[in-house]
Amino acid sequence: MRSFLRRGLLLSGLGFMALTSQAQTAAVNKADSVSLRKIYDEALLRGQSYENLRYLTGQIGGRLSGSPQAEQAVQWGKTTMEKLGLDRVYLQEVMVPHWVRGAKEKAEIKPEKGKGVEMNVCALGAPWAPTASSKPRWWR
Repeated sequence: MRSFLRRGLLLSGLGFMALTSQAQTAAVNKADSVSLRKIYDEALLRGQSYENLRYLTGQIGGRLSGSPQAEQAVQWGKTTMEKLGLDRVYLQEVMVPHWVRGAKEKAEIKPEKGKGVEMNVCALGAPWAPTASSKPRWWR
């Protein structure tokens, strides 16, 4: 008889805990949903994301690693975040490989018979030639 009562009490307690847990989860989910909706509305109604993107692409332009435009974009980003009032805005020094286009080259495809076709060629890759004695060049 005691084991029957213990089981009943145990099951009742577990059931109560499950119901309480579900109620708490529902309340947390509702609060999360409200918070997410506020963020979403703020971004859509008063957000600057598209204006920032338009400025980066239209005014600063392409930002290849190590280029003046990349440096300009970094400085613009720092200034923009400071103007937004973010409490910790700082730049970290990083090593960035920098590629400089060499002289234009031409190649010719020569079939066994007939006239060859001349064309411009460009090989892209690391900014240094990987030889046993070479070391990469890095710019800051």
